Amino acid sequence: MAPHLCLKTGHFSPVLKRSFHQTFPNIHPLTECQLAACYTQHQHAVLEYFKGRDNFLSLDVSEPGSLLKLKQFLGMPTDGDTNFAKLNVGRNVANWREYKHPNKVNANLAGAEHRKFFDYG
Repeated sequence: MAPHLCLKTGHFSPVLKRSFHQTFPNIHPLTECQLAACYTQHQHAVLEYFKGRDNFLSLDVSEPGSLLKLKQFLGMPTDGDTNFAKLNVGRNVANWREYKHPNKVNANLAGAEHRKFFDYG
């Protein structure tokens, strides 16, 4: 995975590469221990930032009723599905070509000229 995260030559989305390097600025390549420590540090920072606030929701999307919790949090109608669909089970999303959305980024396109993204840099 590391070669795909290279800012200049990596094939991952520029947004993903930027996010990864902002979250893990001084660690490359990552060991499992370092990655776990960065995750824990980030999780603690997020929880500290939102402590005492009512505009934060933490979900395990695999738990039953998690989509319903999200709808309630966002003030959306709660009818319809209450669980998230299982779309990304395995290496690639099944039937990826069937999903149509103007913000969808084709994972098979390499190079910035093929992708539209916002650079918040």
